[in-house]
Amino acid sequence: MKNELKRIAQVAWKRNPKENWERATRKLSGQSTRSDLRVATVDEWWQLGRAYPLMRRGSHTPLKDYGYLAILNYIDSAHPKRVFEFGHGLWHSGMDSLYTRTDIELWSCDDNVGVEYYADRQEWQTKYDALKAKYPNVHFVQMLLGDPEKARGIIPNNYFDLVISVSVLEELQPKVFEQVLRHAYQILLPGGKLLCSMDLVIGDIDTLKARISSVRQCGFEWKVDETALKFIWWDNVLMEDQFMIMVGYQRQEGETRHFRGNYTTVMIEAVKPRAA
Repeated sequence: MKNELKRIAQVAWKRNPKENWERATRKLSGQSTRSDLRVATVDEWWQLGRAYPLMRRGSHTPLKDYGYLAILNYIDSAHPKRVFEFGHGLWHSGMDSLYTRTDIELWSCDDNVGVEYYADRQEWQTKYDALKAKYPNVHFVQMLLGDPEKARGIIPNNYFDLVISVSVLEELQPKVFEQVLRHAYQILLPGGKLLCSMDLVIGDIDTLKARISSVRQCGFEWKVDETALKFIWWDNVLMEDQFMIMVGYQRQEGETRHFRGNYTTVMIEAVKPRAA
């Protein structure tokens, strides 16, 4: 089977890469549907933006744009009633399209964690308070997800249909990553969905595999064919702005900074089992 997959992948490289890679994935898994792994592409960003034309624009943060568009598209189609976002930050244009919705009960949590490209504590608090005032229909919680004991009586368990985040999980060390996802699992209803965009360097399959494993260890179901990951066709992927990476995200490295590589984003689409 592995040799057959390799042969199909080699053909894919020369002919129609996307179609043949998907066929290889289906053949390996024995299923008629693709595995639930979405790597952001420019084409998909363009199509998702049809319903939100204000986000069809030049941007220094295209990965966040894509993440919010993917989440908004899911909400439009699946109609969850209760949604919880973690790590919302201080502002992004996609937040306005989400936070002004009246068809969902939206909760959102974050706190200052000393990230260098954010404001100092006092300025952060001022901007956070302004954000709360701007969106009075959103239930803001000033804390970080990942500490169920601290959140007891504040964030309800087994309550939400959907837990979301946009370009947050890549910032977390493996231990914290699992703490956050275990808490997300706890606050979701059985059958609820975890839908998060997670940035990574293009081609970094090792990190992707490790994150897939962590998601599953936290109890979620995520149908990803790991054997076929190395045959992902990275053509047409949506990439983060290189200047933003160097000037903004790597500013703490000073004059010695060295470009780490081109980033794209993948969607974590995992489900809390109904029998949980």
